[in-house]
Amino acid sequence: MSKWFWLQLTMVLVAAAATFISLNLFKKHFGQPVSSWFDAACGESDEPGGANCEKVIKSEWGTIRYGHLVIPTALLGVVYYASLATWLLGVGRPSRRRRWLHVLPSLMVAAGFFFSVFLTYKMIASDHWCPWCLVTHGCNLLLLIGIALLWLGYDDDGAATVAAPAERTAAATAEHPGMRAAGMTLLAMAAVSAGLWFYAGYYAAIAVARQKEREARKYESYVKEVQQDATTLMTNWELGQKYDFKITDESAVRILSKAPSMQMVVFSDFECPFCRRFAVFIEERIQPLFANRMMIAYKHYPLNARCNPRVKSYMHKNACWAGAFAEAARLQQGNEKFWDIHDYFYHDPSTLRGATDENNEARIRSLAARFGLDPDRVIADMQSPELGAGFLADIEEAAAAGVTSTPGVFVNGKKVNQLAIMQWPFWREMARLYWKTVNEEPPAEVTELLNSLSPPKKEAAGSKDGTEQAGNGVANEDSGE
Repeated sequence: MSKWFWLQLTMVLVAAAATFISLNLFKKHFGQPVSSWFDAACGESDEPGGANCEKVIKSEWGTIRYGHLVIPTALLGVVYYASLATWLLGVGRPSRRRRWLHVLPSLMVAAGFFFSVFLTYKMIASDHWCPWCLVTHGCNLLLLIGIALLWLGYDDDGAATVAAPAERTAAATAEHPGMRAAGMTLLAMAAVSAGLWFYAGYYAAIAVARQKEREARKYESYVKEVQQDATTLMTNWELGQKYDFKITDESAVRILSKAPSMQMVVFSDFECPFCRRFAVFIEERIQPLFANRMMIAYKHYPLNARCNPRVKSYMHKNACWAGAFAEAARLQQGNEKFWDIHDYFYHDPSTLRGATDENNEARIRSLAARFGLDPDRVIADMQSPELGAGFLADIEEAAAAGVTSTPGVFVNGKKVNQLAIMQWPFWREMARLYWKTVNEEPPAEVTELLNSLSPPKKEAAGSKDGTEQAGNGVANEDSGE
């Protein structure tokens, strides 16, 4: 075998090694595991001037940005070295008569080498250096030398001489590679590059998804810890800004006891599943802690742009008419009727299925008859400017208090953190504060609850099948609920 064969083979191995290194650096860019020996050679120094591949590949020049496109520099290395290896395998060193084909790899390596020099300069100027990055740049230098030797070697392919007439004549007249072979090699380079790009995109998507999953698990663990920390949640509530919500004789208020009470304002939406769970949670979990002394004021914040200018979507298609129907019932027969409809919608959410805001007169008339209301007056009141103004007043109050999701809950004017809304330990501490404030001894059954670490065993709030219904308890425009 000729010296050119061994030179080409060496170059292919160098390009393959650089491809492998670049691929592992690409994985590290997304925080994915690599071989322990590769990791060990990367270094983990935090000192200025120390070796740390991860810090380098995640630095400014660890990615190339073009508009919204962000490409890891290591990925460019993978595609570059793999393409070059493909050319060297498919074409290698063209014959003298086809040496113009050698211009392509020569330009590739020249451009790659200058980019390597630039990246090395940037790395030297930074606080850390990357051993494996330097190895790939060294590989690029070796490939540049190899390409130059292959090019300069054409001087040995002159005309036939007395010493070696046949061999030199064959070298001077041979046509390698054939045009078909050259074309196939170019197609192979394109296929390899495209394949690597698609693989990288898929790998990056998987890596990002796994990273988000890890972060979500970490966040979920933190959220659960905070949710069980009643002291922290109470402190958050106590330090919150106090809002003065307008509550009049015309407001939808539920008062179950004439004794001194705490005031809860709930900005809600009749089609919101979290609001439904919270409504049942109030009834089954919160009120027993206060001996039914928690006054509930319902205010409207439907997640439907048709009647709420503060939202952009039409997520809850039935929220507007359902709220308007409840308000029309209140205008006709008072607060008690409003809360009857409130409980009807929340205890049986199927009542809102299949209806729409735009074409729902038959459903409204049927419901009006069910609740002993005048259907014509209900429809007229639902369309009245006064009722619409009441909706908007609630919505503006919600906006002023920073409400963007439902349910928005306020106790004595202060917002309850979304993490606390469905947490029984928080409401137990709130009840302890209430009984201390009114300076009363709570009833025996309430005292038993206040001394319990968990609520009594029964069907969980908001569930008809006994399954636990817990979580943040919020719905917003991005939740899909």
